[in-house]
Amino acid sequence: MALQVTTFEPVIVEDAVFLIERVVGTAADVSARVNDLVEPGTKLATASSEAGRALTLHLARELGVAPNTVSRYLTKPIGSAFQAGEAVARTRRGLRVITAAAPIAGTLTAVDEATGTATLTPEAPARELQALVYGQVDTVLEGRGALIRAGGARLRGTFAVGGEVWGPLKVAIDRPDRELTPDAITPDLAGAVVLGGMTLGAAAMRRLAEVGARAVIVGSVSEAEVRRVLAPAEGAPPAALWRALSEGRALAASAERAPVTVFVTEGFGRWPMAGPIFDFLARREGQVASVLVPRDGAAAEAPPELYFTVTTVEDDASIQRIEPADGVVARLVDPSHLGTVVTCRSGVLLERRPFGAQEVVEVELATGTQRRVPLANLELLTAASEQD
Repeated sequence: MALQVTTFEPVIVEDAVFLIERVVGTAADVSARVNDLVEPGTKLATASSEAGRALTLHLARELGVAPNTVSRYLTKPIGSAFQAGEAVARTRRGLRVITAAAPIAGTLTAVDEATGTATLTPEAPARELQALVYGQVDTVLEGRGALIRAGGARLRGTFAVGGEVWGPLKVAIDRPDRELTPDAITPDLAGAVVLGGMTLGAAAMRRLAEVGARAVIVGSVSEAEVRRVLAPAEGAPPAALWRALSEGRALAASAERAPVTVFVTEGFGRWPMAGPIFDFLARREGQVASVLVPRDGAAAEAPPELYFTVTTVEDDASIQRIEPADGVVARLVDPSHLGTVVTCRSGVLLERRPFGAQEVVEVELATGTQRRVPLANLELLTAASEQD
């Protein structure tokens, strides 16, 4: 029995028009205007980053003076800015000059003479919001950013580690089932978004950072390798990072220490990149790829996205929504078959079972074998017409 089902946006979308939201999480001064043409490096807004946690400086202890006298030893008054390493307080003991230096750049916001301590609030540098894509400003979001109307193609990933970046796509691996190793990473990848095949390890991530690559796209990555890069032996990783990892979420601010942005198409482990995804990317070598990572506060299911965009949008081609049907290319997403590419050979069927009914789809594997799989274990990659 066939059912009428909800349509889905495929993982790969080509020749469509997108409304791309570009916003910051704090109040911003928006410079973008409706109908402005933008490029990836175009500034849309400027906002102050949230200040980090204030530090307590034990001035009396460092100087060896009475707590209630620390104010007289300050080198600048409360409210002054200090650079990292600059003396906050200073005293002389015989021929020796003893100083208490600022461990980081920040502002002296308070002094407590009861304890002999001072409070240093880290700098909150202005953050510039870039368009990251080619397109035209459709809507200005006051105090936040803008919606950009752009034409082109889009790939949705499973999760990402690191920040938002853009750069020309360069192919470093010739097959979707090969690992990107450090010896394959060359200086000509500087500034690029790198197509890296199946997976990569911590050493390759660091090598990419050394040559100046901006991002790498792989089918999968080991959680242990991510831990080696983001959680050095001397400290534990942020709780938010591992909560996000355990939920399979995209990682943005919680992984700012990532040496290079890692865009993952399949999931954790060692799984090859789906062939249609690899082919979609490889034939766009040299085009500008824009990696957009969900910001903190985004819905848990929000995926990272990779765009190839153009400035001029000549029509309003909407994103084609599809449903399982004969010829539609898909992949399996259950843990035992993650990333396996199949071709749908039916629409959604209702399969009756002893304890109820289940929506299933008849699929064909690369071997020619056909079987039924639950609709929940299927993700649609492309429409049938795109494979003709």
